[in-house]
Amino acid sequence: MNDIKLQSPEGTHPLDENLRPLKIGNKTAPIELSNSDVRVNNLHVNGTTSGVSASDSTKLPLAGGTMTDHITFEPGKGIVANAFVLNDTGNIELNADGGSVVIKDDTASICNIVNSGGSHSNIYLKDPADENDYMLLSVGDNAATTLTTAGSTSAHLTIIIKGDITLDSETGNFITKKDGTQFSVANSAYAGMILGYTTVGIDAADDSYNVTASFAVTDSAHKVKFVAPPSGVVEIYVSIYVDLFRRLLYLGLSDNATYNALDVTHEHIISTPPSSGGDRQVNHRWVITGLTAGTAYEYWLGAKSTHTLANVLRWGGDVTDEYAPFIMKATALPTAVADYAVYG
Repeated sequence: MNDIKLQSPEGTHPLDENLRPLKIGNKTAPIELSNSDVRVNNLHVNGTTSGVSASDSTKLPLAGGTMTDHITFEPGKGIVANAFVLNDTGNIELNADGGSVVIKDDTASICNIVNSGGSHSNIYLKDPADENDYMLLSVGDNAATTLTTAGSTSAHLTIIIKGDITLDSETGNFITKKDGTQFSVANSAYAGMILGYTTVGIDAADDSYNVTASFAVTDSAHKVKFVAPPSGVVEIYVSIYVDLFRRLLYLGLSDNATYNALDVTHEHIISTPPSSGGDRQVNHRWVITGLTAGTAYEYWLGAKSTHTLANVLRWGGDVTDEYAPFIMKATALPTAVADYAVYG
């Protein structure tokens, strides 16, 4: 019969706050005791764990670690109450040399982390009822990332965000497809976005401007400010009422509140009135190319007539039968692509 002693064959050490190994004869057992803790090396549990509980945290040392580097089975959680909680003060590492980590609900796989070879890694989140219904997050060469839902056409993707959503493409390409086929002008899914919009005269006293014989800004508020889209191309639209008095009307764009022609090619003949005049709402557009994507621009409306005080521009109203508000807006146009977006 072998005697069981603490620390040494002689059993000279008392049970105190220090963990000390048990000695069975001249052999050291894989268990250590103190007056408050028990440490077991290479513990194997067969059968159920219904008899295992902890009124205090149970600590297991990590390989090569100490009792300060540990996994904690939390009281009331741990391996009781149908829960198993790992709460580590340091890091937790899962190392599967086979390249796959699987999380299951009973026998149903609900999450697979898979290295598919080379530089491709995949995370599958699966429907426990049908493993063919899943979401796949795949990372490949150069960190190219794809998010895929698989299953039926009901495999929708919904994003619910409490804060902002930011789309930041360093190339400036935004692509929209239908089942793999791009249906917008190449890289131009943003086209049609209103970049800037100004109205003057909504429920306000009507106002007017007497057009002069040389170009001048019609009003300091008659402007639009915007940031150029990736294509560097925008459409500038203006709507304003004009009293025509047998004189030509010209409209142009200025890059300053004091008229400075953006380009003489943007100074257009708008109307040649009949001999009796021709009051009407003018809706005119300019196409501006060569802008630097991401740069802010600000344009003002300019006008002139062949004679001073020949034509009058009008806008606004706060009673019936007055004028529509002045409108000026900037809209993003698509990237130049032969036959689809032509700016010649």
